[in-house]
Amino acid sequence: MEDRINKIILDYKAKGWDTERVIEQLKDFRAYLLEVKAPFLVKTTRLAYEYLERNGEFNVDIWEERGEDDETSFEYFMTLMKDYGNKYNREELIEYHELFREDED
Repeated sequence: MEDRINKIILDYKAKGWDTERVIEQLKDFRAYLLEVKAPFLVKTTRLAYEYLERNGEFNVDIWEERGEDDETSFEYFMTLMKDYGNKYNREELIEYHELFREDED
């Protein structure tokens, strides 16, 4: 699983942001997560790509301030999923869930 997440992050760093490409990568990743039975991440990934489909960009951030040298919110989000069993990572992923859902109406 971690290899798949790293591949998405590295692709983003190498090629820059492309909403359509990221949506497809997340959908493919979600299909893999369904196979390995990781329901929390299945939901997390679905919420992320649905948010991207509605908004066209990843403009949510659980941090109030982010420095220039910090990773982007998307990179941070993907990194949290690597160790979603960690209590603190899971809490932050739930915060992302809430942000993804804010504009669903």
